[in-house]
Amino acid sequence: MRRIRALLRLIRREYFLWRYDVLSYEDYERLHSGRVNYKTSVINDYYPGYNHIAFLTYQNTGWQNLFEMRSWCIANCKERYLISWHRASWTECSGWVESHFGDHDVFSVAFMNEIEYGLFLLRWS
Repeated sequence: MRRIRALLRLIRREYFLWRYDVLSYEDYERLHSGRVNYKTSVINDYYPGYNHIAFLTYQNTGWQNLFEMRSWCIANCKERYLISWHRASWTECSGWVESHFGDHDVFSVAFMNEIEYGLFLLRWS
């Protein structure tokens, strides 16, 4: 009986992930939480549910540091955070704006907690 229940849970989980076209519950939360606005092109408006956003360019950090940043966030952040990569251009009026032909690869890390944001900036800026 336990095996049947476990199999049913697995089927429900897989169906849920298939239905929303995501690979994990973490991806589902990121896409459907309401904290991210995917309809905007201005990266500052991309994260309405997050209080603090740090921007780092690829030229300053590199790909290897992106994985180290993620590991650091997993180890040190207790509240929600989100790491995203954008192809963007800098404009004086709007800041970073997403563009397929953008000048920079921009890593944005959004935080809910001000202390975690400050510690991140001390470590990675």
